[in-house]
Parts: sequence; structure tokens; C-alpha cells
Amino acid sequence: MKIYENDQIYVRPLIDTDINENYRRWFYDQEVCKYNSHGKFSHDFAPLEILEGSWINEIIWAVIRKMHKKPNESGGYDRVPAIHIGNVCLNINWINRNAEFTCIFGEKEYWGKGYCSTVLEWMIDHGFNKLNLHKIWLGTANPGMMKAAHKVGMRQEGRLKEHVFLEGKFLDIDNFRILKDRWSLINV
Repeated sequence: MKIYENDQIYVRPLIDTDINENYRRWFYDQEVCKYNSHGKFSHDFAPLEILEGSWINEIIWAVIRKMHKKPNESGGYDRVPAIHIGNVCLNINWINRNAEFTCIFGEKEYWGKGYCSTVLEWMIDHGFNKLNLHKIWLGTANPGMMKAAHKVGMRQEGRLKEHVFLEGKFLDIDNFRILKDRWSLINV
């Protein structure tokens, strides 16, 4: 079941068959997990717990790159099957009507193509227009995520100084937010 889609990608609920060896690999890849906690400690990753979580407070969707054709060396095209490239989540606080956006894009071949900002825009729209949230926010040290936040109209609302330890130094976490009334103004 596709929830949102364009010519290149779509999002749908995360399902059992998404959780395979390729998916598990994302959570042990230090480059993929550079800006999240998954790469910090050696642990037994139990991916099915993601599906068994409290669906009332989290919406987790798989980001799927649609089947497409890719040029090959002989001048023709190779068919590339649809592939699960990442997950996005809205972690919802129903009392305060806000949600934190988080994501992981495990397939590095698809980094830097604007998919994160596209999906972030879809999640914001869903949060405001389907769930009646008031605020959607994110906190990150990841320059790519900061770029996506700016691109969709989120505003930086603060900085947690030297908040995370990464690769031998402390980094700041920049917090971004968008309110429902601002989203309505920029998406007229």
C-alpha cells in the first residue's frame, strides 16, 4: 500500500519482509549510523521490535526506490528492481500534538538525491493534514538532514552545544521545527 509517491520513490508501512539481512546491515554500518545511536554500541539488534512498537505513538514507513532503468556500458539499459532504501518515522506526542521526525537511509547509492527532503515534506503534510499535529521537529548534527530541513521550510529554533560525541570530538545538535500555521502559509 503506497501512502505517498512521486516518479522515483514512494513510502508505505514497514512490513516484516523489509527486515532482512540487507536491512540489518544498515544498523551496523558506521557511515550509515554516523549521526544516530545505532553505531555507538555493539548490541543485538532486534529489528522486529520496530514492528511491535506502540503504533499509537510511532508511524514508521519504508522508503522504496521504484523500479527504474539505468544506462549500462553497452549503451543499453539495465532494469533496476524496486529497493527499500530507508525508513522514516514520526514519533508522536499526542498530548502536546507534536512529533519528532527521524530517518535512516541505509542504501548509500541513493544519498544526495533529494529523497530525504521529499519524504520529510510528505511526513510534515501527513502530520498536519491527517493527524492534526501542531508542530513537527527534528534535531541533528547531520549536514544533509539540516539541508533537507531548510529546503522544506523548517526553521532552526535552537542549538544544543557540544551535545554528542562523534569521532573524537563533541558536536552541536541543531533543532529545527515547523508549525502547522507556517506550513499552511508556504503550501498554499
